[in-house]
This record gives sequence, structure tokens and C-alpha cells, in this order.
Amino acid sequence: MGAGAMTAGLALFPKPVLAAASRERPYGLITLAVTGITAAVYRIDKHQLRGNVAASGYERLGLRRVDSSTTLMASSLQPGADEAMIASAVELVAYKIATLKSEHGLGDREIAIVGSSGLRSYVGPAIERLPAMLRERTGIGMRLLTSREEAQLETDWIVPSSDREEVLHVEIAGADIKGGYYGREGRRRVYHDLAAPYGTRNFAGAVKFRYPSVRTGDFGARAADHYREIIAPTLDRQLAALPEALTRPKVYISGGIAWAAAVILHAQDIALQKDWTRLSPDDFTTIRRLIEAGTPYGAGLPESLTTGQRASIRKTLGFVRNIFNPHQLAAGAAIGEGLAEQLRFAGREAIFFPGFANGASSSQYLLYQITNNPEFRPS
Repeated sequence: MGAGAMTAGLALFPKPVLAAASRERPYGLITLAVTGITAAVYRIDKHQLRGNVAASGYERLGLRRVDSSTTLMASSLQPGADEAMIASAVELVAYKIATLKSEHGLGDREIAIVGSSGLRSYVGPAIERLPAMLRERTGIGMRLLTSREEAQLETDWIVPSSDREEVLHVEIAGADIKGGYYGREGRRRVYHDLAAPYGTRNFAGAVKFRYPSVRTGDFGARAADHYREIIAPTLDRQLAALPEALTRPKVYISGGIAWAAAVILHAQDIALQKDWTRLSPDDFTTIRRLIEAGTPYGAGLPESLTTGQRASIRKTLGFVRNIFNPHQLAAGAAIGEGLAEQLRFAGREAIFFPGFANGASSSQYLLYQITNNPEFRPS
């Protein structure tokens, strides 16, 4: 195409559109979690972000993701990791950084690195060395989140500012439960959090340790018993100081087990790629009963699905199987069932699974880095 044709083509776009495109810059995000290491790239115009502060993080940033690698790099961050295993993880992150720089032209200041709070309970004390070792190796800081920070970031990603005093958000992650809500102290909006150091993966291990001879058919029942023994008391103590957690009209529940329940029980919504899937208070009980009946991944697909939708859901169910074996699925369902009772899901106006919540805390962390939020600085 000649220069004249190119100029004519550009003239078709209003000047503000061209100016916005020229202001966009790529930013990289590397996330370390219990499941592995991922990277994503966003193209951001910082001027647009400043003018939309009342929206959720997803509304501000989610649709600007241009390269999201959902392929997990398995890492050496395993239970009981020693310093050599931490150093191996540092090398994997250094490789990701080099890839972002070579493929997208990013500089050090345009890459954010964040570690999930679940790594603390999953890996152990050695994980605290990771940020310093990574900065020494790469020159880039990392934020290893606390459960409170991660819960607040997830809430900010999912819930618009105008709705934050109406919603309790809870995530059932791989190695912990965390969540919270916004309340008021005078004119000031304050985030109140709750957490327990068990998630789908490590709770499954705890159930097997507590009941060594447990079988798949009764794993859910034993997991429910163990929830009442070790998780319910922890949350009860916190809820006694957080009465408003029980009165918020809406509950947003995220995490892998919430996604799995949505896929298995609400396939139509998942096939339609809805941002929000309405859950029932007893959905996690239904998952447990499916496991007890020998059909942990569902007893069939809805007749209303088209041929293409059926193929899509079967593929997604394959991902569920790869991520959760039946014991992990039962452990996660027991957590969900226990939370439904403790947090009184049945008395709420609505319970929703936000389908865009995957990577919520790390994405919101990137947004705060771009907008220089002083509350979230890299270590």
C-alpha cells in the first residue's frame, strides 16, 4: 500500500481515536500462584483509566488484555520448598520477564510481578525469600500478597465502587479461603476481611490425613465433618466481629470450585459466556451428591444446548477434570457447602459467580501499579 493510501485510511478515524491509540502502552503481568506461573500483556491508555475510577477493575482493565497466556508453567513452589527450589522458581520468572521484553518491548517499569497469598500456607516459610531473590536476580520488585490484600484486590476487580457496600465477596482458592466487604467508619470506606488457611487443594490433603481410609463415595461427607472441625471455628471467631458480613444482600463467590460448580450445574450460562452466573444456595450440596452417586463431573448436559455448545462444554469439563480429581472436587464442595451454611446463603438476595474473576487480584494489582496507588507497592 502506498503512502497516499495509508494517509487516506488514517483520515477515516477521528483524531481523538488516533490520539488514544498512540497513547496506549503495553504492560506485562506475571502471577505466581499455587497452580503455577502465568503471564499476560495489557495495552493501556493511562488517561482513560483516570477518568473511570468508579468502575470495577474488570470494567477498567479487563477488556484491554491483549495477550493472556492461560498455559501454566509448572513451578518448583511446592509444599516444604527449600531455598534451591525457590531459586528455581526465580529462574522461571526471569525467563518470563525476558520473554515479555523480547516479544513486547517492555521495560522493567512496565512489568508487575505478584504472588498469591496462598503460597504462604502452601509452600511454607521459604516463600518469604522469593521477593528479595527475584529483585536481586532481575532488578524487578514483586509483591507477595497477604490474604487481606488479595481479598481486597479481588473485590475491587469484581465489584464497581457504587455497589461495594451491597456485596460480600468470597473466594475459595487452592490453598485458602478469603474474602470480605466494604463498610463505613464515619465518612471513610473501610475493607473488612475474613480468611482461613484451607482451600480446595490443601483441604483435600487434610481430609486424607484425618481419614486415611476414606474412599471417594464418602469423601464429601468426611470433608464436611472436617470443615466443621477446623474451618468453621476459625470463621465463626471472625464473623462474631463482622456482623455485616451476614447482612449484605449479595454474595459473589469465586475460585476454581465455584467455576467448576458453574460448569457442571449451569452449563447454559457458561456456554453463553455470561459474565455472571446465578448460583443456588445448595449448588455445592448438589456437587457432593453427584460425587456420591459416582458422577462427579455431572450426569449429563442440558437438552437446550446446541451441538456447538455441547462440544464447548465437554471441552471445558475436560479442563475441570484435569484441575480437580474427585477428592479435590469433594473437598472444594464441602468448603462451599460449609460457607453456604455459615454465611447464610439461603437468606441472601442473590449469589453470583463472576466468570471474569480468574486472575482478579493480580490484574487489579497491575491496575494499581499503573495508577500509582500507594497502598500496593512492590517489595
